[in-house]
Amino acid sequence: MTPPSTAFWDPLHLLSNTALHVFGLRLKSYETASAAWFDDIGLGLQVWHGKFEQLEADWLRWCDKEGQLIPLGEERAEQERMRAEQEKTRTTQAEQRANQISSRGVETRWLVRVHA
Repeated sequence: MTPPSTAFWDPLHLLSNTALHVFGLRLKSYETASAAWFDDIGLGLQVWHGKFEQLEADWLRWCDKEGQLIPLGEERAEQERMRAEQEKTRTTQAEQRANQISSRGVETRWLVRVHA
């Protein structure tokens, strides 16, 4: 079976000045593709400079159709940690507001929050 697309990652630039080479199958041979997008899997490839496993370098990363990087495991964990921290902050603020209202003699169990 011949894959419809293939990519070569050449970070040391041994083949050319370009690190990422993408080819698409056209008729019975591969031709250089203008973009690193793979319709068959709904993902693209993108060169990303950053730190991965304690090494800062250029890396090849998956991305969506809009070019947004697919988060790495540690990035997803950090996003979840931030989401949990924001939720904790919202809960603490709500408890503080409820305590302020209670201190004024209003029973908070009768209050209803309306989402806009």
